Amino acid sequence: MIRDLSLANPLSCAPRIHGELLKLGIDVGQTTVANYMARRRGRRPRDGRPFFFPSATDPKRPVSHGTLYSFMWRQRDRGVIPVVTNRDLRRTWKTLAGQAGVPKEIRDRIQNHALQDVSSKSYDRWNYMREKRAGMAKWDKFVRAMLAKKRPLKMVA
Repeated sequence: MIRDLSLANPLSCAPRIHGELLKLGIDVGQTTVANYMARRRGRRPRDGRPFFFPSATDPKRPVSHGTLYSFMWRQRDRGVIPVVTNRDLRRTWKTLAGQAGVPKEIRDRIQNHALQDVSSKSYDRWNYMREKRAGMAKWDKFVRAMLAKKRPLKMVA
């Protein structure tokens, strides 16, 4: 039954199928569901969507940061992913963005870190939006190249 459900709904994941089974009164663990699901090859298709995390109400827009934040914490609480903190996500992004070639000052500005020097606090009123967008374009190119290689990412502890 699990295999049939996963084949009939190729975009469904183990938590979703697990939830449907619970609604039917079938008490089975989420990891068991994942083990019996049909295996897929390659990446999940994006169906031409412009975002990796599209909004459920409007697929042409990304999910809000609050929705993504809540999702991460729910998955952590359910034991799907190990303990994760905002600091972990920010540190991972900052490290990988540096690897992608985004300068440290721009990474700090993208993450809204306050610069403590007198010039930045009192005199510099430029919003750096052009530089931030250029940094995010580098990041986008880096992530797309990483996904195209289909190799596992090495995480630095």
